[in-house]
Amino acid sequence: MLASQRGDPPVRVALVDPRPAHRAGLVDAIRREPNLELVLEGGDGSSTSRQIAELAPDMAVIDLHMLGFDGLRLLERLSDAESETRVLILSGDQDGSLVYQAIEAGAAGCLPEDAGPQTICDAIASVARGERVFAPELVDMLAEQIRGRRRGGSGALTERQRTILRLTADGLSAEEVASELAVSMSTVKKHLSHAYARLGVSGAAAAVYEAMRLNILS
Repeated sequence: MLASQRGDPPVRVALVDPRPAHRAGLVDAIRREPNLELVLEGGDGSSTSRQIAELAPDMAVIDLHMLGFDGLRLLERLSDAESETRVLILSGDQDGSLVYQAIEAGAAGCLPEDAGPQTICDAIASVARGERVFAPELVDMLAEQIRGRRRGGSGALTERQRTILRLTADGLSAEEVASELAVSMSTVKKHLSHAYARLGVSGAAAAVYEAMRLNILS
């Protein structure tokens, strides 16, 4: 059981995991911790994304591998909304590509999907304190992803980055893209900046050209 700091309010936690049995075990574990308070639990991102935005929990534990509205889309939506909720992701990623994209989208920690309930509770508390928590095996995969992306000079763009580049290629201005996607201008500029870095370019026209050359926008 985690030690609770006297006088500190409990960390408010949202849990999104599509596996009923695993989710139930985590719910029980979180509820047993005096410094954690479960404020939301659900099995898919589409039904919980708005609730997370409204409840603004301190922490969200999100499984990346959900059908339909997956964990990465939920994470990107929180990032677009400039949410202050810190995110710990659970992933069964075999090569690190999804974990890489999740970290770029704002995840502060990542554990394997099969991590034990107490390990996850400990990680929740650590991430809530401002720390970053990554399982060693995921760090190794991330290192391989970084090396591979540097060698290739491009790397895969996130879904949101591709969407914004497609709209840019269609002739929309950054302001029009923001309006189309119902996000702020700063969010559009942030995604464009990340896309430029991934593609090794410095402007919108060059990014569109490079993405088309690499067949990323198709």
